[in-house]
Amino acid sequence: MPNIDADDVTLRSLLDGQKFTIGYFQREYRWEEGHIVQLIDDLTSAFLNDYGPEHDRREVVRYDTYYMGPVVLSREDAHLSVIDGQQRITSLTLLLIYLHHRQKQDPSPRGAESVENLIYSETFGEKAYNMQVTEREACLEALFATGDYNLDGEQDESVRNLVDRYGDINATFPDEIDARALPYFASWLKEKLIFVKIVADDEEKAYTIFETMNDRGMRLSPTDMLKGYLLSRIRDGDKRNKMNDLWKKAIAKLHEWHKEEDLEFFRAWFRAKYAETIRQATRGAVNEDFEKIGTAFHTWFKSRETLAGLNSDSEFLPFVERTFRFYCELYLRIRDARDAEKNALPRLYATDWFGVAGSLALPLLIAPISLADSEDTRNKKLELVAHFLDCLVVYRSVNHRALGQSSIRYTMYSLVKEVRNATVNKLASILKRQVKAFEYGLDGIQSFTLNQKNKKFVRYFLARVTAYVEKECGVISHLDDYMAFEIEHIWADAYDRHTNEFDQQTDFDWCRNTLGGLILLPKPINQSLTDAPYKKKLRHYVQENLLAKSLHEDCYERNPKFTRWIRAVDLPFRPHVEFKRSDVEKRTGLYQAVAEIIWSPDQFDEIANS
Repeated sequence: MPNIDADDVTLRSLLDGQKFTIGYFQREYRWEEGHIVQLIDDLTSAFLNDYGPEHDRREVVRYDTYYMGPVVLSREDAHLSVIDGQQRITSLTLLLIYLHHRQKQDPSPRGAESVENLIYSETFGEKAYNMQVTEREACLEALFATGDYNLDGEQDESVRNLVDRYGDINATFPDEIDARALPYFASWLKEKLIFVKIVADDEEKAYTIFETMNDRGMRLSPTDMLKGYLLSRIRDGDKRNKMNDLWKKAIAKLHEWHKEEDLEFFRAWFRAKYAETIRQATRGAVNEDFEKIGTAFHTWFKSRETLAGLNSDSEFLPFVERTFRFYCELYLRIRDARDAEKNALPRLYATDWFGVAGSLALPLLIAPISLADSEDTRNKKLELVAHFLDCLVVYRSVNHRALGQSSIRYTMYSLVKEVRNATVNKLASILKRQVKAFEYGLDGIQSFTLNQKNKKFVRYFLARVTAYVEKECGVISHLDDYMAFEIEHIWADAYDRHTNEFDQQTDFDWCRNTLGGLILLPKPINQSLTDAPYKKKLRHYVQENLLAKSLHEDCYERNPKFTRWIRAVDLPFRPHVEFKRSDVEKRTGLYQAVAEIIWSPDQFDEIANS
């Protein structure tokens, strides 16, 4: 009879020198941005609850553990096959690669904590990564070696997700875990992340365990437990059955988005409308409403149901029938709007291309909306919050400020409470005041430069500027088209052509990567012009989008809508027959002027009064 072993193990014990294969039925790596952001926030928050900069590293042994759930494996020759757990193992491997690069780039005064042996093992000089999937080897090798992988022409879903999720870790990892804290975090991660490792002697037995855990109802989800509690308080059996049908249909619609979308909905709704307290950003602070909702919203709701106005059994039926259904439909409306450009909420659509994590954005979008609001009022409120979120990410990004949860969570959750059930005019006033109070402005554009970490934002910024200019000039233009374009350097990477203006290559590189030296082009055009001098490129730019075309003098001839518009708004557009250092600076100034229109605080008044 096949043998089954089950043990509590640390991340180090699970991965050290280990090679895994992956079962055919769950081969793809499918984690999305929300999953990796939540994981990073959970892990780093758990660590920071205990960390003190005065600690000796040996004190990490007393820090709390973090349970990562079961991993189901089967023995196959010299390897173990992962039946359940590859999404978590792969994601943690990406985090370990990130830590590896951080330790190289930013050495700690307290010494490094090596993580390499958890990422790969080496036999006879040959490196093998812990997940043995041929299609991923080149990607993992590139991420480990350089932190980057070129996705040009890449069709493999898992590889694309690996690169995107690594980028999310880069953007999300909190600044609080600095060079001083990093080796402590690495030690904690290796020794305090706990799994239940279940190993069966054959794949059939392992898969039976996996099936039992996931498909046979042995683990009720938080949604199931919340439903059971709410419906149990409805005493009329017929009405309870009717509410059960309503509930199942609503959850099924959420699952059309993702199998765990119901969990995201309840977290967003409860935080938006009912949470009152938040954990303070101090060492040793305990979790409060906002955090408890994130980990066990069903348990939290039972203990805080009066916040939802549930003071007697008679109030549970209307809560499910009206309130639950209303906010579920609202959540789906937000999801739909963020997924399709051709709708009545263009600002909300834009935030899905580059924005704040959903765990922060969704509660803020839901918070001001009341059951009594008309559709027009709801749309105005959603667009007002979306414009605030858009301003927040752009103002912070051009000033090299982090967007990770740890950097803005307290501000965002405090704002959720402030805008809860606000009228349109009050909401516009609050959000406008918030943007005007930012300690940084769009003048950060002047010193902003492109790098590997901010490429996604740069593409978004240029796409928004391009689409805005074209729309204002009557050109049919869609943001999603430009988000598929490539970032084009107007200057080729040829320092020798610019030695008359730059004494050092580092100065040339910096200027070349400023926003004024960049446009967006279709990939084939971008690749064909890589090494071309500016004058040759200019002949092609005139055939492209209006922002690129505006470099050429022909754009200002026989183009009345464009010339009339730039005069009306007094924007410093001008042709550039040559493109020298001063031209880059003027172009950067132009981009800032356009940005100050798109992301203006005055837009709040326009939305409210439209």
